[in-house]
Amino acid sequence: MTQSRPGIARATAFGFAAEALIFPAGLVTSAFLTRNLGAAGYGQLSLIYAVLSPVVWLASTTLAGRIGVTLLTSPGDWRAMAATLLKANILLGLGVMLGFVAVAPVLSTGLARPDLAPLLWVGAVEIALMPVTRIHRDALIASGRYSSPAVATLAFQLARLALILGLVSAGRGVLGVVLANVGARIVELVACRAHLRLPIRGAVRGWFGPVKAQVGGLFAYALCLQLFSRADLLMLGFLGAATEDLGHYGAAQNLAQGLGLLAVVIGPLMIAAIRRAESAGAAEEAASLRSGSARLALAVWALAGPVAAGGTRLVVFLFGKSFAASGPILGWLGAGAGAGLVVSVLAAHQIAAGRLTRPLVATIPMLLVAVGLQAVWIPQHGALGAAWATAAATILGAIIAQAFDGFEHLPARGLDLARMVVAGMAGYFSTVAVARAGAPSPIDMVVGGLVTGAMLLAVKLASVRELRQLTFTRGLHDAVKARP
Repeated sequence: MTQSRPGIARATAFGFAAEALIFPAGLVTSAFLTRNLGAAGYGQLSLIYAVLSPVVWLASTTLAGRIGVTLLTSPGDWRAMAATLLKANILLGLGVMLGFVAVAPVLSTGLARPDLAPLLWVGAVEIALMPVTRIHRDALIASGRYSSPAVATLAFQLARLALILGLVSAGRGVLGVVLANVGARIVELVACRAHLRLPIRGAVRGWFGPVKAQVGGLFAYALCLQLFSRADLLMLGFLGAATEDLGHYGAAQNLAQGLGLLAVVIGPLMIAAIRRAESAGAAEEAASLRSGSARLALAVWALAGPVAAGGTRLVVFLFGKSFAASGPILGWLGAGAGAGLVVSVLAAHQIAAGRLTRPLVATIPMLLVAVGLQAVWIPQHGALGAAWATAAATILGAIIAQAFDGFEHLPARGLDLARMVVAGMAGYFSTVAVARAGAPSPIDMVVGGLVTGAMLLAVKLASVRELRQLTFTRGLHDAVKARP
C-alpha cells in the first residue's frame, strides 16, 4: 500500500523546529538556571553532563542510531528485527548504567570534585532509558514516519522545561535539573510508543552478523563524535579550570548548539531517505538529496557569521553582565557547530552508500587535533582556548569531508566553501553595523541572518528550486512502498 510521506526537507524542518525548542525552552532554562545556580552551580551542572552525556549517547548508538536505521531499512521482516534490537538495547542500557554507577566515584575524584558522584548516580538512569528510546525513534524513521520523532522531541523539551522550572524553584538545585532530564526521557519514550509500539516478541537469527559489519565503522564514528563533543569541558575540568570558567563555557555551548541542531535531525533522516529512494529505484531523487543537503549544510554554516558578531551582546542580554565572557566563546563555538553540521551531512551520505568507515577519515583527526590543541591552549587561555581548539578541529574535519566523494569534486566544493565565507562575512559586518546604529540584541543578529540568506541566494549557494526539490521528493513519498 502506497502512502504519501512528507518530503525530507519538511520532515527535517519539523524535526529541527522540535529540536529548536532548545532555543525558547533552552534559553528560558539557561537564563533561569544561570540566575538561580550562578556561574559556579552552572559550571558544576555542565561538568556533570560532560561526563554523563558521552556515556548516554555511546550506549544509545552502539545498537541504535545510524546502525538501527540501517538495519531496519534493510530487506526482511522489520518487526522481527525491531524486537531483536529492542531487547538488545534494553540489556545494553542496563549493563552500561550499572558499569557507570560503579566507576562514577573514580571519575568524580579524578575531576577533583567528589561531590559529583551522587548526582552522577541519579543521572545514570538516563543511560538505561536512552537506548530504548533511540531504537523507537529509529523504527519510526525507518518505517517512513519522518515527522513522528519530532513529536517525541517536542514532548521531551516541554517536559524538561516544566520539570526544571518546578524542581529548581522548589529548592532542588542541580539535583532538580538531573531529575528533570531523567523524567523528560521517560516522557519521550512514552511519546514514541504512542506512535509505534515495538514488539518484544520475535527475533532475527544471525542479526549480530550485520551489526558486526557496521559496528567497526559506525561505532567508531559515534565514539569519535561523542568524545569530541565533550572533550572541551572534560579537558577544562581535568586541567583545573575554575568552576566559573566552566559555567561561562557551558552557557556559550548551550547557545552555540543551535547551529548544530540540524545535525541531530538530518543525519538519520538523510540515511533513511537516501536508502529508501535508492531501493525504490529513484536514483535521481537520491542524487538530488545528496547535492541539496550538502549545499544546505554550507548555507547553515554561513550563519556563524552573525552569531560571532552579536555573541557578546546576546549573552549579556540573556544571562546578565556576569556572563559577558561567554560572548567570544560563543562566536568560536558557533563556527565549529556549523562545520560540524557539514561533517554530519557528508558522513550520512557515505553511511547511506555503505561506506561505513570513510567518515573516520575526518572525525579521527578532529578528535586528535581538538585534544592536542586544548592541552596547549587551555592552560594559556582558559575557556577561550578550548573554544579555539574546538572550532579549529571541526573546521579541519569539514574541509577533509569535502573529499569523501573523491578529489575530482574538490574544485566545485572549494567554490561552494568560498561562497559560504562570502555570505557569512556579509552577515557578520551587517550585524556589527546594525549594533553600532543602536539596535538592541538580538535584532542585530536577525538582520545579519537575513543579509546572510540574501547573499546565499545572490552567490547561488542556495536556491528556491533546490529547496522545492528537497521538499517535494517524489522518490520518498510517491515511489516508496510504505511498510506496515
